[in-house]
Amino acid sequence: MNFNIFRTFKLLILGFLLTFTVNWDCFNSSKDTQEGIIRSVDGTPIFFKKVGSGTPVVVLHGGPGLDHNYLVAHLSQTIGAGKQLIFFDQRGTGLSGGSVGSSDLNANFINKDKFLQDLDAIRVQLGLGEKINILGHSWGGLYAMLYATDNKYKNNVKSLALVGSAGAHHSYYGQFLNNLIDRATLQNVGIIVEKARLLTPNDSNFSPSSNAFKDYYDFTFKFYFADYNSNIGKSQNSQSLRFNSPSDRTIHNGLAVSSLINSSLIIDTAAYGNLQGPGIGNSNLNLTTQLRNINYPVLLVHGKKDLIPSNFIIGNDALSVQANLRMGGKATIKARLIADSGHFPFIEQPTAFTEAFEGFYNNL
Repeated sequence: MNFNIFRTFKLLILGFLLTFTVNWDCFNSSKDTQEGIIRSVDGTPIFFKKVGSGTPVVVLHGGPGLDHNYLVAHLSQTIGAGKQLIFFDQRGTGLSGGSVGSSDLNANFINKDKFLQDLDAIRVQLGLGEKINILGHSWGGLYAMLYATDNKYKNNVKSLALVGSAGAHHSYYGQFLNNLIDRATLQNVGIIVEKARLLTPNDSNFSPSSNAFKDYYDFTFKFYFADYNSNIGKSQNSQSLRFNSPSDRTIHNGLAVSSLINSSLIIDTAAYGNLQGPGIGNSNLNLTTQLRNINYPVLLVHGKKDLIPSNFIIGNDALSVQANLRMGGKATIKARLIADSGHFPFIEQPTAFTEAFEGFYNNL
């Protein structure tokens, strides 16, 4: 086993997993869609898009290092009725701020505290009130939990919905890696690493193409779907996952943003299971105790065949989100484990996904 390759792989794949007045730099609207720019605490422009009307729900996309585009159509079609879904691009990607391929993209600009400030700026500047409904997918689920357990922001949440979420304790990641290797095989892991290198800055002339971006994510994410067939190397459902015309910022910055935000969280990717070799830091991601203080409705939706092991989200395991919410005894918890679904239940099992949300936002 080439430990250097695996260390590179672990770094690359890790992500895939004040008072303001409203001052929108630009604002476009149609009957069902509004979009514009707000400014975060440090002046960074954050792009948002509102879709539909009804109960406002702030949606946190996955990555880190992706943008909101892959979620809009699927969430609008499955759970959009009676809701205003509010998407935004996380800093450094999409149409939000962060110089393309610049040295300004560093740990001072991309870190947990900046991300939490950005989410709260969305709350305040879009006039969403003191408390907000948050829905997070994948990394977005962990992002939501970080906001909901932070002493500065924890009282600003009305409800929490976690879909295919990363775990609240760093040890979920080792099992995720083992699951990925079991499904993809070591050979395909090596291919993922090689494709990622085409998106990794190596000099001042670095200029990745949209084709390289699409090739990397199309190849990588097919393993995240429950219907992946190793005999033919394909997933039919993954064909519905579309990264619509990714911006230059997402193409150039995506993997760098992923590395920076995960370093900010100090997630240790050292030896777990059959993975051996050097780690990248000390493990200190552990939100389990803080989750016990949550006192509002929480919805947990997870695919039974998600590479992120469901026992870290739903069930009685000591480190699971559900178990720790129960231990606190304050939250109203609804959990749905969706059969025959991987990491994207809104694509793989849209009917079951819609049913999981039925009634959750009533009276919120």
